[in-house]
Amino acid sequence: MAGADEKETKWRPAEVPWDVFCGNFAESKVGKKEGPAFAPGWSRTEGGRTSARTECIDMLVLDCDAGDPVDSAIKRLRERGWAAVVYTTYSHLKTETEVGKKAWETWLKDHDSDVSTAGAFLVGAKKMHEHIVKDAKLVRIDKDKAIFSHKPCPRFRIVVLLKRPWRRSDYKGLAKAETAWRAMLDAATQALEVQLDQNARDLARLFYFARVPDGAALADYRCEVIEGEPLDAYALVQAAGASGAADVNGSGAAAGGIEFDPEIRAAMDADGVDNSALRAGIGGWDGVFAVADYPGVRALMAAMPNSTARDRGQAVAVVYALRRSLPENPAMAEEIFLEWESRYEGGSDPKEGKHLWDSAQGESTTNGVKLLLMARDDCGMDLRDFGLEWVSGTRQGRPGRFWWLYGDRRRRSAPGRRGLQGRL
Repeated sequence: MAGADEKETKWRPAEVPWDVFCGNFAESKVGKKEGPAFAPGWSRTEGGRTSARTECIDMLVLDCDAGDPVDSAIKRLRERGWAAVVYTTYSHLKTETEVGKKAWETWLKDHDSDVSTAGAFLVGAKKMHEHIVKDAKLVRIDKDKAIFSHKPCPRFRIVVLLKRPWRRSDYKGLAKAETAWRAMLDAATQALEVQLDQNARDLARLFYFARVPDGAALADYRCEVIEGEPLDAYALVQAAGASGAADVNGSGAAAGGIEFDPEIRAAMDADGVDNSALRAGIGGWDGVFAVADYPGVRALMAAMPNSTARDRGQAVAVVYALRRSLPENPAMAEEIFLEWESRYEGGSDPKEGKHLWDSAQGESTTNGVKLLLMARDDCGMDLRDFGLEWVSGTRQGRPGRFWWLYGDRRRRSAPGRRGLQGRL
């Protein structure tokens, strides 16, 4: 997909030969970072750039901003024999890095003074390489940003041609499709031994063409086209044993068309829930859980951290979870999300939070259980602090009721034509 810049609202499908695409990076232009861009994910119709609209991706793009050596990445690409293009990005060899002020302040509170160095923070929060930030220093605080100085940091982008495109239609639902795509990115990152920018993993990600800030930076611009064969990302995931390997070929749907979010299924297994009947698709139940409109949703989200470890895809998952949790009160759901997003440790932009909320459109299997799993497993929160407990069971080989305990109130869900809805 091609567009004028990040504000483009009418992204248009564009089909060009691989060599012509690579030719776009032969030279860089001087100017601001924002400008002509491409999005590997495309749809057949012109319109907004969202994950829900993305139908196909035929290029795998890795953003490497942590200080990996460019030559090492090029060498490994040649050894792998992948058709790729590598080009340095706008911030290549810069000696300053901006991080959200809140993230820095949180780090200072959570770590002892002897390890609360700028270098340790950049390694932990930004995953930058130690040799780049060993002598890093905090330069200044600028509004909501903390600016650090360090050694010149290589920053570049790898674009790899795919043998078999990722197709949304190969998967039962957006959640499985996103999981498969991230598994491909992770497997390629592992194979090339580079550090991937975790904020550049969503299906609708935009990438700028080559630009540098000034004439002096032109001397440091690099572009390398690697001759080779398109990457079989599906085979790579299977070989690497990456997360999502079992479902990467689109074969993860249960018999009878039943689909479980992998996290929900894993949580059910961990809790000893016999969900074999659900997986077999008895009665067409869809195995979807939703959280009812109750004060605990707001309390849970207010207490849940919003760390730099999460990526854009996880933030979008929270959007879907809140919408499904509060179907009759979308205004409250949006308010709760924007409050949570305002606490993002990497620095919050109200416009970006609103954009995330508005852009998450279309179907998704993500629901209220996602919030509970994030709180319990990712954030280490005790759900009992919010009057919550997950209890479940089966009867005579058929799905039983799934109980949620909220305070002294006990509500149940039973199989129904519209699916299994676990309510608080």
